[in-house]
Amino acid sequence: MFEKLLNAIGYTPIKKVETRINNLVNTFKRSFSAASTGNLYASWATSSYSGDQELKTDLSSIRARSRDLENNNPYAKKVFGTVVRKVVGPNGIRLQAMTKDNNGNPDEADNKALENHWAIWSKKGNCEVTGQYSFKDICSMVMRTTPRDGEILIRKVRNFNNPYRYALQLIEADHLDINFNDTTRNGNIVKMGIEFNSWGKPVAYHLFKQHPGEYLMAGSGYNYGERVRIPADQIIHFHLKNRLSANRGVPWMHAAMTTLNMIGGYMEAEITAARMGAAKMGFLKSSTGGTYNGDSTDTTTGYKINEVSPGEIEEIGNMDFVGFDPQHPTAAFEAFMKVLLRAVASAAEIGYTSLANDLENANFSSLKMGEDDPRDFYRFMQQQLIEHLIVPVYEDWLKWAIVSGSLVNEFGVALPMSRYEKYLNVRWMPRGFRSIDAKEMLYDVMAVNAGLDSEMNIVAQRSGMDYEDIIADKAKAEAIRKKYGIKTDFDLKQLVESVKESDENN
Repeated sequence: MFEKLLNAIGYTPIKKVETRINNLVNTFKRSFSAASTGNLYASWATSSYSGDQELKTDLSSIRARSRDLENNNPYAKKVFGTVVRKVVGPNGIRLQAMTKDNNGNPDEADNKALENHWAIWSKKGNCEVTGQYSFKDICSMVMRTTPRDGEILIRKVRNFNNPYRYALQLIEADHLDINFNDTTRNGNIVKMGIEFNSWGKPVAYHLFKQHPGEYLMAGSGYNYGERVRIPADQIIHFHLKNRLSANRGVPWMHAAMTTLNMIGGYMEAEITAARMGAAKMGFLKSSTGGTYNGDSTDTTTGYKINEVSPGEIEEIGNMDFVGFDPQHPTAAFEAFMKVLLRAVASAAEIGYTSLANDLENANFSSLKMGEDDPRDFYRFMQQQLIEHLIVPVYEDWLKWAIVSGSLVNEFGVALPMSRYEKYLNVRWMPRGFRSIDAKEMLYDVMAVNAGLDSEMNIVAQRSGMDYEDIIADKAKAEAIRKKYGIKTDFDLKQLVESVKESDENN
């Protein structure tokens, strides 16, 4: 009766309040288990630092360790090399000019001039200030350095002493002073060497004149702490952002670096144990507790040193035989390594079979599925390279090439600045990825016949070649066949039947 009266006036008993609070707390715990505390979560570090603050503390160590892995770990070296081969490829990313004349037709003369002069400038000795690299080399260096170091700087050097008055300078990220944080007189903020305006837009980069880790020139008058301020419009800071508040790049494999380092140590230990097990057969042990002599003594520590040679039986004293058989590598070695390398491949996004060179249990279907996801990543990075490096360089190069007067067509006519915007209508063709599946090729043919795709797009995706070049090659090949009386027959219906038969057998 009393409880009903309390309810009538809106009073809630304390026990019911406690029950409701506990239910609410339990609901939150179920919703956000990742925020739980306790013994299971004690080692899970958390912070609310900005991206720049986190990098300020750890970037130098991560970068140094990433470089060490490239130098000493075969799997890390494979990752960085694979990114270069798959993204840049053997021929680099090529230019296809698509300028049109006043009638809307392709301007063959100007397009040919743009492609030819870009190819000339891209050669070794023309496009880079030291004369050591071609433009393909520059792209390769960018795609090797960025995964390893997290970032790279490319300076656009205008009015350079070459026919096109334009060149590039590659700069390692170490030159960008990570410890320089300041506020300038005009109110700009400098964070880790990058100067930002009030909107957070980079306006300048503060670079060491000399590499801070270079000691070969010590005592020669070099000031290693001296910086130079380079306006941001002269710098391409190539990196992938992992947070909005992070303005420096982090090595791509940071999530797998500890695992990679452990793999290296584990392999070394297994190899050493296996070598010792193969070389040392056993010992002759003294029944009276004689002294172990060893082969020699370390003069620093005083420890006995023993050299291992194949088939050796070592005398410790007189004279019971004790066998030595460490059983390494263990039976679980291969399976354990696969688990670790799959984790590394996931972090590196290059595919396990490619990283580990493991085709033991691979078949046609697994190879195809295993390549699809890494290829999407490579295509993504190709577009990143085009958008953030190649396009800005081309647009800048084009201005200076026109101003220099070197950009002339086959008729000796200089391309005018008035058509600059039209000359920006280009297509960049990265390397393609050929299919290993006949069904995909058949689907491409069907898509073209149905009007769902074009030959040009398919050629670009498959081979990275210019469709017109392929047509020209086909015409040349047909002329050679006619010359020698060689006939070739292609039966699409027969191809379809063979693909169906292959599906049924698999």
